[in-house]
Amino acid sequence: MALLPPPKLESVPQRRSAAVAHAPRRGAGLRPPQRDVFAATSPKGAAGELEALLAQMDAFPANPSVAMRVLWIADDPRATAPLLANTLEQDPALSAKVLRIANSAYFSPGARVTNVPRAVVTVGFATVRALAAGAVTGLDDGQGLPERFWEHSAQVAHATGLVARHFGVGANDAFAAGLLHDLGEGVMCRTAPDVWSEIAAWTATGTPDRLESERERFGADHTEVGGRILRAWHLPDELSDAVRSHHDTTPANPLGRALACGAAFAALVCEELDDERSEAAMARLDREGISADFVDRVGPRLAEETAALAESFR
Repeated sequence: MALLPPPKLESVPQRRSAAVAHAPRRGAGLRPPQRDVFAATSPKGAAGELEALLAQMDAFPANPSVAMRVLWIADDPRATAPLLANTLEQDPALSAKVLRIANSAYFSPGARVTNVPRAVVTVGFATVRALAAGAVTGLDDGQGLPERFWEHSAQVAHATGLVARHFGVGANDAFAAGLLHDLGEGVMCRTAPDVWSEIAAWTATGTPDRLESERERFGADHTEVGGRILRAWHLPDELSDAVRSHHDTTPANPLGRALACGAAFAALVCEELDDERSEAAMARLDREGISADFVDRVGPRLAEETAALAESFR
């Protein structure tokens, strides 16, 4: 199917003419280079591969994909749900994913959602934007990603949505931030899978050792990579700052604090943690006034609904 011209929203090209990602056509994505490239990959080589890719993302795409146009429209304050749905429908795979998520237990629709316009209204612009970002970066096909990448993203998205009210953050915005919080990990893994596998084999996700190893081998950690990509695409600063700072002791804004606590909550409920990581996760929640009683009371709901939500990404 030929791509239609970008929708005529005057602010879209003006806001992105200098710093929007170079979007590959859907289906191309960030394909890993040939295996022999990585046989002799040095730390400098992995960092160079990543920097070259990020530099591409700073250029305006000459022929934007449907997913990129969905990303732009979802970020335009004048866009309407029918306009976003009309563009989304040009990408059957992305439309199907939005429909599956709209019908998940997390969004609890009163009746089955059977069309894209209703799905857009159900999940909200922020979630559509997050899913489009995954498609633009080529991570939506699930190939060559860190183990359980989208399952983990769904867990953190759901958990962040559940704690959002505590921080005065909208649940849909929190959910979208959770979906994108490890965007940098996916991109790094697809850029240099052997280097990434080596790091993942001996460091636990989100730990200081993992972040330090990422910086040593790639020149940046996954929070910096994710934040840079989102900023290059002119997504809201609140979102890019939240992704960039969600492992910090003091995240940049309320959304970042919600995201950090959502990640801790999801880890406690959905992962098998050693004592040190479990104590660290509980300490993160305690600092923000989220009690162990909340974890015990809401945790079963998170575990049950996340299992169904994760199926939407497969």
